[in-house]
Amino acid sequence: MPYRVDNISWYLIIPFYFYAYTIACLMYLASFLVHFTSKITFEGEVYVSNKKQNFIFCHWHEAIPFYFGTFLKQDRYHVWMNHPIWFMKPIHVYASFVGIKKLVLGSSGHDGKKALAELTNEIKNGASTFIFPDGPAGPPKNLKHGIIDLAYETGVAIIPIEFVYGKYIQLNTWDKKKIPLPFSKIVVKYKAPIYVTDKNKNEVKLIIESALG
Repeated sequence: MPYRVDNISWYLIIPFYFYAYTIACLMYLASFLVHFTSKITFEGEVYVSNKKQNFIFCHWHEAIPFYFGTFLKQDRYHVWMNHPIWFMKPIHVYASFVGIKKLVLGSSGHDGKKALAELTNEIKNGASTFIFPDGPAGPPKNLKHGIIDLAYETGVAIIPIEFVYGKYIQLNTWDKKKIPLPFSKIVVKYKAPIYVTDKNKNEVKLIIESALG
């Protein structure tokens, strides 16, 4: 791997942080604009009404900008796992803006097992997290087993979230990422908690994929 966010050469530190904070601030400004000009409604809030309970939230990779436009601040203690490559630093900075308390650095093929073990311990100790289960490189809407293993090992419920979009721009990326536009309508649907057990472990992949829409 080339530079990671945690091994940048000293002579690149200043331009690196300038790049990261500039992009992160622009992202937050765009999210702020979407949030306060759009009509955002929620369904299934009863499933997440206990703020002391931790969950493994998930949605497809395409909806990341809609997540950012909807949730400007976390109402739980969140620890996320994210890719460590250098160009992800703006996302890491943005995560701190919206109240993500800790980032565990790792992804498929890049210390993923080590990062998953660390995230597992955090969730066992009461943290919530968000997983994009078809990331970081797809195929789109094809759930990977990391989230299933995480829920099985921790005993914490998965809460799928489905976004119903209004106005958006669709990018020509592997995940067909959708960028929300201001003055739109966003419906956030919390689905029923899914616990992974020995009895349903073989079928739960299809259950989660169906719940995500």
